[in-house]
Amino acid sequence: MAIRSTTKALMIVVALVGAACSTPTQTSETPPRPPGSSAVEGTSSTSTTAPESTFEGPLLGFTPFPSAPTTEAVVQAFEIATSSGSLFANHFDRGIPWETLLSGEPLPEAFAAELAARRSESQGQVIYVATAITNFERDDIPDGLDGAPRPSSLDGAGPSSPEVERALKAWIDLLVAELDPDYLNVGVEIDLAVAKRPDLADDLMGLYRNLYEYTKDTYPDIVVFASFQAEIGDPSVVAALADATDLIAISTYPYFDGNAAIPDSDYLDRFFNLGVDVAIAETGFPTGSANTPVGQVTSSPERQDAYLRWLLDQACAQNMAFVVWFLPGDIDTSAWGYTPDQEAIAGIFATNGLHDTAGTAYPSFGRWTAAVDAGCSG
Repeated sequence: MAIRSTTKALMIVVALVGAACSTPTQTSETPPRPPGSSAVEGTSSTSTTAPESTFEGPLLGFTPFPSAPTTEAVVQAFEIATSSGSLFANHFDRGIPWETLLSGEPLPEAFAAELAARRSESQGQVIYVATAITNFERDDIPDGLDGAPRPSSLDGAGPSSPEVERALKAWIDLLVAELDPDYLNVGVEIDLAVAKRPDLADDLMGLYRNLYEYTKDTYPDIVVFASFQAEIGDPSVVAALADATDLIAISTYPYFDGNAAIPDSDYLDRFFNLGVDVAIAETGFPTGSANTPVGQVTSSPERQDAYLRWLLDQACAQNMAFVVWFLPGDIDTSAWGYTPDQEAIAGIFATNGLHDTAGTAYPSFGRWTAAVDAGCSG
């Protein structure tokens, strides 16, 4: 999932993230399950070996995306993400700091502070980091961080450019150094990029393979992988890259087809028989109205809860490594200063939170916290 904010709104949030440093964090020194392990032994030849754990079930976590660009909303998002999950998800899909990566310039001060806050607040949790290696639209190389322009030296450069690859390797190094991840997604929705730009399919998949190999060689203890969009990605890509990923991490929003029905039991089956362990990189389901690529869909809190029950059943049946529910709370689209196009995109996801914009929990949040505590035995 990608939600674009105006540059101003993003910078407000970055500046406010520091306020979240006063929120409570998990105090457990031992996560419910070791990083890189599945609930039971998996079938993947690329799985990372970890000590045995008595906890049976996927790691569960949120990103700390706030409902609004306010101190209260940022604190609330961090509090939910740190106190109501065994995993903390850091999702970067807003460009990369090209000048830092290619020329050695310092990171923008606000972004450096944001990274420090993310690491400080997530102590005691398993850390998941995801980065897109394309732009927001999934049809080009990444833009500059938070709306900054790309360097002029990259004019006309594509995913096969050595400079692009060099910068993305440096970006991976920076994220590892700053956030110390256990799980690292170096190809967010790579299949969606291929679907958008089939003319660049070989270059995009080649870039991802190079990044995967570099990261595995440099950081052998990190679980490294790509994520694949279940609804609108190119379905051939997951099998093509199954030999270059430690996990098949699924991005899924089943209501994208305009139907808020709970999926059938075989909905995700095409991801399950490729000899690689599986996870949910991001998901969500609305409690109210949502825009979709084919029109508006109407759901309810009860239907969201039913979807979460279905999802957790799938996660337990497939011994998934983790599940990320992207939004801890609904998005107040009126507070962000979105353009009409941006508001339409945000409206696809705006009612996907497990809390409303005021922080009141939906029924599904009770199911979520029970699963965090009890795993698949709950």
